[in-house]
Amino acid sequence: MNISEQPLSNTISIDDDGNAVVCSGGAYLRYNSDSGSERFRYYKSSSYTLQKAIQLYKRTSVSTLIDPALSFSPASVSISDADYGSFVAPALTNAYHVPVVWSSSDENEDYAMLDTETGEVLLTGKPGTFTITASSAASSVFAASSASYTVTVTSSAPGYVKVTSEQSDWSGQYLIVYEANSVAFDGSLSDLDSTPNTFDVEISNNKILSSTEVDAKSFVIASYSTGYSIQASKGTGKFIGREASSNGI
Repeated sequence: MNISEQPLSNTISIDDDGNAVVCSGGAYLRYNSDSGSERFRYYKSSSYTLQKAIQLYKRTSVSTLIDPALSFSPASVSISDADYGSFVAPALTNAYHVPVVWSSSDENEDYAMLDTETGEVLLTGKPGTFTITASSAASSVFAASSASYTVTVTSSAPGYVKVTSEQSDWSGQYLIVYEANSVAFDGSLSDLDSTPNTFDVEISNNKILSSTEVDAKSFVIASYSTGYSIQASKGTGKFIGREASSNGI
């Protein structure tokens, strides 16, 4: 191996396996794995069995920026629309008092109005869910950081709530809904098998609000000896079902 007080010219490349190929003056920097002779040195060939490929590890800088560790407690809040005026936003933990920018997922302010400078939130009272985020930019001292909390405003008005689990007793008043089109089966029709036989519904947080008009188009499921009956609750009061394996009601 050449020892010199002057820089020597080396060429360096890396193969797909991360092995470094270092050449100088036609020789290769390798590792001699022969027992008793283990060492790094240049060899005139890179194919000797005991001369092994080497790998280069480059030092990287370690960030010394301080993490502001922004956080909210609690991270989620649920409040009834009847109590929306008493809403208190979760407190932001900002130990280093870094400047923050506030944003809301409710860009149209359907559920809340946000002061983007102070973070103050005023609920509109409309049921729904939204997220408030506080963000700080990176600086020469602090790393970028952000924290969020979620607010869910629930409806206190009577309504139809989506059934998401098996019921021990299915008896009750229901809407039969096709969520993808936001329509429900119209139980007030004289001919339940007519086209169309639906009406539009507004679904919010898996709930449809009750009204005289909506109730008139609902169905009643009632228990009897061998199962359940499904009957239009208003209008004709007809029962629905099918005795044959074919299209129809």
